[in-house]
Amino acid sequence: MRESKGSSHEEAIEYLKKKIRWLERRLQIYRTMLALLEGRDEAVSKEYEKISLISQGDEVIASLAKSGNDYRFIITSSIPTDSPEVQSFLLPQLNDLQKAGLIKSYGIRERENGQLAEIDVLGVRSEYAIKQVISALQYVWVKTRQRRPSE
Repeated sequence: MRESKGSSHEEAIEYLKKKIRWLERRLQIYRTMLALLEGRDEAVSKEYEKISLISQGDEVIASLAKSGNDYRFIITSSIPTDSPEVQSFLLPQLNDLQKAGLIKSYGIRERENGQLAEIDVLGVRSEYAIKQVISALQYVWVKTRQRRPSE
């Protein structure tokens, strides 16, 4: 009986965490809509300056914006956040960069449909770190396309 009470407690915690993530995604959508209505470009706030596009072949995967030592990757291609490539390659790459002290922190935003929307890389201390994230994004994009050749 005690196990089911603990299980119920864990389920409630997991439910609340999922609900918070969902609400954060909704808030980001509303912020993006407001930015568009106010005439600001896409999800890039006025403090970020677009610096380049990240592509693989003919496909643009993301645009890259910079503000001081902070970078924002705005994902323009379809990459599921829960894909094995994101979970077992991209996120560990970001964690490794943080542990190595090459970046201060990072954040991932997901669209409501479960697709990767943005990656914020904050406190970048080395251009190498940005090159690593770009390479990881390109790798993830290629691998997700190989698994789903119809897209």
